[in-house]
Amino acid sequence: MRARLVALAVACASLLVVQSPPASAQARLTVSPDEVLAAGLTPAGTAVWLGATQVIAADEVPEIRAYLRTVTAGKDGMARLEIPGGVPEHSVWVVVDFTTGASGSASPAGFPLRALPWRGQGVVRASGTGDRVEDVRQTGDLLLVRPGVGAWFVGAGDGGPADADGIADGTLRISLGVLKPLEASGGPPPSEVGARDVLVMLDPRTLELTIAAGGAN
Repeated sequence: MRARLVALAVACASLLVVQSPPASAQARLTVSPDEVLAAGLTPAGTAVWLGATQVIAADEVPEIRAYLRTVTAGKDGMARLEIPGGVPEHSVWVVVDFTTGASGSASPAGFPLRALPWRGQGVVRASGTGDRVEDVRQTGDLLLVRPGVGAWFVGAGDGGPADADGIADGTLRISLGVLKPLEASGGPPPSEVGARDVLVMLDPRTLELTIAAGGAN
């Protein structure tokens, strides 16, 4: 499928560790025409947003836009992600609470959320060389959040620079070492997926989504 990729919008704020709700709490997302609202987050804490949208342009080529942002939640534990021009019908949205690791996802009414388990091996443990994530897909935006520590991201394409084998074989193999820190988190990415880590794989081409906690496969 041909697609036009619009540059990733990144706006990062300070990642602060504050008093948190129970780790079992999950974020709740509501999609409205102009924004995506998350509830159940750490009051005044940081929310990490990942999203992807598709709009069919006049030439019938899908225009794909990816979103990666951090937003400070209000004292009520709610965080808003405003989308200039409105939220496209074909879109998917994920939020991760930086303090607790609680996550939530949603898509607009009329567009079913395509939440799937890993289609490949998922997290592959590789002592000495560092863990990697394997998934059967051609494109994928991978976010790793280690609650209270940092958040890292990379956008990958099959056979591209972030694909460990560099071969277009239908499978992404992403080594954790290629992830880049969100501006405010700093520090290199972890070499191993930890028990409290949250992994999010969002395919901007198919709008399929996988969320895994603690490296679960």
